[in-house]
Amino acid sequence: MGSYATYLKLINSTNKKISTSVSEVNSYDWDGVSRPDKNYNGITIGPNNSVENREELNSNSRGAWYRLTLTFDNGDVISFRNDQYDARNGIQSPRYYNIEGLQANNYLLIQQVDKDNAINIFTVVE
Repeated sequence: MGSYATYLKLINSTNKKISTSVSEVNSYDWDGVSRPDKNYNGITIGPNNSVENREELNSNSRGAWYRLTLTFDNGDVISFRNDQYDARNGIQSPRYYNIEGLQANNYLLIQQVDKDNAINIFTVVE
């Protein structure tokens, strides 16, 4: 099975710490352990910091969906679903991304893609 190297970057542009968790991942869509449910589960991103990890896509898959949940140190919780193939396919960028959760109106999520370097970038702001 072949694979594609992509990257997922999460930028915390808030004044709160964020803890992350990942769900709704189909193992077929990924290759190896470079996948969001392995490298974005249980991490903490400090205020005005970022984390970037490699996400290895199965080249036989048509998509690589996941749900990323962000829990802020004030108790707010938001989440979103994304297809990591955006990093390869590109999007019209920047794009204001749909977020879910009771506190979704308190935050803005901006997605950008650097297709040349296969980086899917999400910035969360208050």
